[in-house]
Amino acid sequence: MSFLALQLLDHWGNRKSPRPAPRADLLTAALGLGEAAAPAAATVWAQRRSAYAAQLVQAHLGLAAENEDTPGCGLVTATTHATNLQILRTAFGLAAVLLAGGIPGQEVSLPGNLTLRWAEGPCCRLHPWPLVGSRLTVRATLPDGGWRRWQLLAIGAPS
Repeated sequence: MSFLALQLLDHWGNRKSPRPAPRADLLTAALGLGEAAAPAAATVWAQRRSAYAAQLVQAHLGLAAENEDTPGCGLVTATTHATNLQILRTAFGLAAVLLAGGIPGQEVSLPGNLTLRWAEGPCCRLHPWPLVGSRLTVRATLPDGGWRRWQLLAIGAPS
């Protein structure tokens, strides 16, 4: 799921939707969440690459301390940190929904007021559109070694 979330995060943001900043730290957090089997190991993996990525991993997993020092590790403001965490959670939520699948016409509400509507085949529409461009194709390898792909479309984009 983390590779799918990473693909979404890599294309996240446009004129109406905030971009992850610093982007590399969110991508590192996404990889860390998939790299390790245990939450503590995911934090250690991310910490070796970026203190802020490790902080995002801990917050995403609900492991952040109540008296957390500086949200954003001094790299970003508390507001930007909260936005980054929301983007990370939304990308993982969207990845989980894609992997679970759906039937045409089914709508799913996601964090960040995002709605996914399943269309025919591997197509889904997102509203409001949080990504660059008006379409994005993502893919994931499944545990059985197979793979799936999905085409995400903005409302009104041709399929």
